[in-house]
Amino acid sequence: LSVAWGVWRDAGMAARAYGAGERREAGGLPSLQNVSDDGVMTFGLMLDPLSDWVVAEHVVAGQPIFPGTGYLELIQTSAAKALGSKPFEITGLSFAAPMIFTGELPRRVSIVLTPIRQGYDLRIESKATASGEAIEHLRAQVSIAGTMDTKVPARLLKKQVLIRSDRSGHAPQEQLIAFGPRWRNV
Repeated sequence: LSVAWGVWRDAGMAARAYGAGERREAGGLPSLQNVSDDGVMTFGLMLDPLSDWVVAEHVVAGQPIFPGTGYLELIQTSAAKALGSKPFEITGLSFAAPMIFTGELPRRVSIVLTPIRQGYDLRIESKATASGEAIEHLRAQVSIAGTMDTKVPARLLKKQVLIRSDRSGHAPQEQLIAFGPRWRNV
């Protein structure tokens, strides 16, 4: 489906592929900051709500907020730099707190990759000032593709027995919300 909305004409990946729209500068992607003796890699970048369109154009209730899909770009870029050309999988992704830019202050973002078997534990955190407390935004695991244990646990292979109750087929919210007849299709 394609809708010719003029406001979106010069935005997004398709526009950039054809030479239109804004481009993110190379400095807008994380760069390797440190590798510790135990192999922990730290990537970093500075995000400024006044100059970085990714943040400046994602405002919720008057506050610039880093978009959720932006975290995926940070994970992909950092993991690709850490693993080279090896294909990888992102698993166990969980969001902890939004990255909110208060007072138009930039935030220093760190992407920390800690080695684990066949990949890395990854966390993304940020600070408003160099001496400020880091806020954790996300955790995930990045594994070399095809190395995850894909065996189904035996307990899940056992035949499950469904138990019917008086409420079977009814939504728990049904007593509080009036659902129309189209909701009774399951």
